[in-house]
Amino acid sequence: MKHSVPYFLNRTFICYGLIAAVYFITVDHDELAVKQIIYKMGYYNVQARKDFNSGVLSYDLMARRHYKSDEPLKELALIYYREGQLDQAERHLLRARELDPQDELVGFFLAEIFIRNKKADKAYHLVS
Repeated sequence: MKHSVPYFLNRTFICYGLIAAVYFITVDHDELAVKQIIYKMGYYNVQARKDFNSGVLSYDLMARRHYKSDEPLKELALIYYREGQLDQAERHLLRARELDPQDELVGFFLAEIFIRNKKADKAYHLVS
């Protein structure tokens, strides 16, 4: 769904270059807007404050609200992976894989988790 952008914003976009382009693209496209919101909510909760629960809740909320996007699921998986909760990370990555089967990063990340969880046979099927 496209959002309408006033003319002066488009003009600002042309005048100020890349920084404005990144901002206004996020206004125009839902997928990029989702990413911008995700990073504001989850990334700062986890990285800046080192608050695991708030980060998980933020990404979980985004995953529920934007259920067609695999980005929140990948971020949740990364949080769980860093905390050593490999089963939770695997669950979120499998869901992300359903949404975007061609995402190589998800496949690589899943293979890593399968190997660490002693499920090498599943990892083999991902790469073969």
